[in-house]
Amino acid sequence: MNHYNRKSESAAGGPEEAPAFFQWTRRLSTRLALLTALVLAGVIAVLTLLAAEEFSSDAAGERELQAKALAQNIAAVTADGLLAEDYASVEEVLVRSAAFPGVIGIWVSDRRGRVLAHVVRRGDEPPEVRLDPEDLALPSAALPATEIKGGRLQAWHPIVAGTLVGWARVEYSLEKIAAIRRHIWMESLAAGVLAILASAALLVVFTRRPARAIRRAADFAETLDARHGEQIPVERGSVEIEMLTRALNLASGRLAAQEAAEAARARLTAILEATTDFVATADAEGLVLYYNAAARRMLGIGGDEDIRAIRIPDTHPAWANKVVLGEGLPTAIRDGVWSGETALLSRDGREIPVSQVIIAHKAPDGSVEFLSTIARDITERKNLETQFRHAQKMEAVGRLAGGVAHDFNNMLTVINGYAEMLLGRMKPDDPSRPEIAAIREAGERAASLTQQLLAFSRRQVVAPQVLSLNAVVSRTDKMLKRLIGEDVELVTILAPVLGTVRVDPGQMEQVIMNLAVNARDAMPNGGKLTIETADVDIDESYAREHVVAVPPGPYVLLAVSDTGCGMDAETLQRVFEPFFTTKGQGKGTGLGLSTVYGIVKQNAGYIWVYSEPGRGTTFKIYFPRAVEEAGALAGRKEPALEKGGNETVLLVEDDPAVRAFSAKSLRQHGYTVLEAADGEGALAVCDEHEGPIHLMVTDVVMPGMSGRELAEHLARVCPNVRVLYVSGYTDNAIVHHGVLDAGVAFLQKPFSAGGLLRKVMETLGS
Repeated sequence: MNHYNRKSESAAGGPEEAPAFFQWTRRLSTRLALLTALVLAGVIAVLTLLAAEEFSSDAAGERELQAKALAQNIAAVTADGLLAEDYASVEEVLVRSAAFPGVIGIWVSDRRGRVLAHVVRRGDEPPEVRLDPEDLALPSAALPATEIKGGRLQAWHPIVAGTLVGWARVEYSLEKIAAIRRHIWMESLAAGVLAILASAALLVVFTRRPARAIRRAADFAETLDARHGEQIPVERGSVEIEMLTRALNLASGRLAAQEAAEAARARLTAILEATTDFVATADAEGLVLYYNAAARRMLGIGGDEDIRAIRIPDTHPAWANKVVLGEGLPTAIRDGVWSGETALLSRDGREIPVSQVIIAHKAPDGSVEFLSTIARDITERKNLETQFRHAQKMEAVGRLAGGVAHDFNNMLTVINGYAEMLLGRMKPDDPSRPEIAAIREAGERAASLTQQLLAFSRRQVVAPQVLSLNAVVSRTDKMLKRLIGEDVELVTILAPVLGTVRVDPGQMEQVIMNLAVNARDAMPNGGKLTIETADVDIDESYAREHVVAVPPGPYVLLAVSDTGCGMDAETLQRVFEPFFTTKGQGKGTGLGLSTVYGIVKQNAGYIWVYSEPGRGTTFKIYFPRAVEEAGALAGRKEPALEKGGNETVLLVEDDPAVRAFSAKSLRQHGYTVLEAADGEGALAVCDEHEGPIHLMVTDVVMPGMSGRELAEHLARVCPNVRVLYVSGYTDNAIVHHGVLDAGVAFLQKPFSAGGLLRKVMETLGS
């Protein structure tokens, strides 16, 4: 204070004190200039660091947003793969998704946390599928979530397909985010240093004017008395420059933040446009704001078409609107999210079943800012569910058929066999002959019905051979003409060059006959029946266009079409169900088309039907094309029986009536028959018999020891004995999936005496 007063007094005292005052002023000005430079540099550095912090926060937020979006996309894409247990396709999705920068691991688990697919990525190496994952600790609620754990950013998203089926978890490395922060901080530090240097340089430049002004004022004060009121121009100082610099820095920071946000939005939009799921947003009033490319394709909306007038109810059929408006939107507004199965309505009138999620995005005050929805086309899944339910029905009836067939075929063997014997001994004019013939006819019809049940349930033994379907169609031509009648025109269109297939020829004739009978009944007033063959190559799009999922590849097509009354959609859904028929009481068993279905599936084929009321029906059957050349079809005529069999036959049958009938038939033909009721008894008989045993005729399914096991035991004692198996239905002892093992002699029950003797002669090589 004293120093200041002394200077003031000197300044007021006279001209001799003025130079000292202005020197002090110059020093003060220099100090103020340096202080101003430091303050300016500090302000610039702080603003730079704040901008860097904002950028790094944006980077972390962007990475978290990417993790959420990726987890959500993986959850949607893998839903169908989990339902179909197609974990290979799920791993393929994870491998592609792991290519995103910063991703170090992706998991897909079931709803209990058991890992089903796991992909990791180390540095710049390609993604790797892990085969030894541990179970995951799942979030407490089935909602999307993010958390930071162990230096990693984890994003969770539930996998929903009508209900919660699993979880998708994506992990990002926080090292990447830390690296981004360090990079930005280093750049910010360098920018701060450069800012200080630049500020100092600018200060030197811009303070020259105020310093010059101060020196001019000091010089002016030293010669004040000689100036006589002369004035000097006033020059501006550095305040305006500082304000301008601060404004420019602030504007630059805001511009950089805006560009980063726009880049993040552009990346998110690119992800939404690339996904195959329906993604849309709408305002709180239900007016659509955004559709991604997949949504426009599903609804049939052009890429440039204005969507601002479209409302949420416009994109759903009436029944789905009741779900969306009555349940979906209120739940989403109340709880934040809703999920369920609905349907979209395209502009061409098609209903597209979807699994839909509706999310309400709220402001801090709780009001709804906008709505978003993600929907996945589940048409294929619905088709698979329909096929699965149909397969369950078929399997249930098939189990019943297999259980009944064994005992029923034993009874039919006895009934038909003895009826045949009686008819053979009766004179043509015997008064009892019509009754016995009726018994035989009823038995044969019952046997045919049993065979249809076995064929439908895929428990009939088949003996496939490589053949041309042209040969099968040609062989049934005359029989079909007699079957369908003269008022139905039969047209066959056979491919001149046709691939071969591996099927049972007898079953193929049964398929053609059943389809022809079905067509004839649909054309009571006459019409045209067309049978066509062709080589076809199925591509991946076929399965999406048809209910039957046919794997891509080369096939041989057998098509049977009629011009009959056709079927409606409800009938089409049940056309292959057993015992379902549209005919009157007593006019059909309802097993014709069920038998066709079972035969086609047992021969590794696929069947598809199309029909409309009044426009006829077309059945298309696809068999995988074989690489071998076709062999000759066996003839239908059975060889004549010759008297005088002299070999020894060991007959093993647990049913006493069937055993008695079979033994009597063989003895009447001259064979020596040794009888046994089971495997243990057969081995005992073999030990007691001193002579050779040429043939063993054994039932396949017996208590204690199966026919196959008995044959293996017997081969050790009698290595040259031949074996003929008989059974009423398939058993894994001699067949695999209904296909007879190579080199196995087999006779299907029920059989006649003639059928047994011919098969015995064939097996013995007589």
